[in-house]
Amino acid sequence: MRRPLWLAVLVWLFAAPASAQWVRIDSPNFTVFGEIGEERTREYAAEFERFREALGRVVPGAALRAAVPAVVIIFKDQRSFGPYRPLFNGKPVELSGYFSGGSSLNMIMLPATQRDAALRTIFHEYSHLVIANVARGLPPWISEGLAEYYSTFEVRPDGRRATLGRPIETHLIRLNSERLLTLEELLAVERDSPLYNEGSRRSMVYSQSWALVHMLLNGEPRRENEFNEYVRLVSSGQSAAGAWKDTFADPKILEQLREYVRQFSMTGYGFSFAEDIA
Repeated sequence: MRRPLWLAVLVWLFAAPASAQWVRIDSPNFTVFGEIGEERTREYAAEFERFREALGRVVPGAALRAAVPAVVIIFKDQRSFGPYRPLFNGKPVELSGYFSGGSSLNMIMLPATQRDAALRTIFHEYSHLVIANVARGLPPWISEGLAEYYSTFEVRPDGRRATLGRPIETHLIRLNSERLLTLEELLAVERDSPLYNEGSRRSMVYSQSWALVHMLLNGEPRRENEFNEYVRLVSSGQSAAGAWKDTFADPKILEQLREYVRQFSMTGYGFSFAEDIA
């Protein structure tokens, strides 16, 4: 299970080791604590704001101000992040960052790695915050699938264009070289399930969830209406499997997913903005 949120906050606000160079940056929508120096911490804060602004122009509700504060903690590397990863059966879960939402605080933690990998982690974890503002109580497969889908969001340097839905190569390699989970296995995943917390099995949950969301939103036939109805049902308390039965009647959807991830290309979305994003 995860360490208490208040404990993590106290550790980094009041008990950071003297050798660590922690700085605090306040932006309009985030409080960012960085172990990576002031300049880089400002860059990360700017990326959160930039992504929030861009996503808010294309996703209804994405730019709404969160009801509770949003705190971001950026560690210098995986080793520094390690002691604060969530635990499963007493062992740290292998992940590149995580989001924890609550009634009094939303928190995002991640290590600063290579820029491209770090940006995808930023966008993934921020997407959890956006999703939590719009629909709560989603099962892991759709929560992680959507977060991975939005993690590919890219604003072009001119600030006037953006793309969404780019393929994620590591996911495609895994999906084409390992056994896919059955639909029943994927829908049954809970946050305390071994599948969701153990190494390569967790990676398959992320990969297959992303691919299924991508296919439902971008594939042919398009299933946006069914997808939205599914989100409505599970956020209102219906089980993941029950909502699936009520919205997606196609029994061959897993076979379609196998074919989908074998494609040489995937369809995404391109956006143009009347005003550039600062």
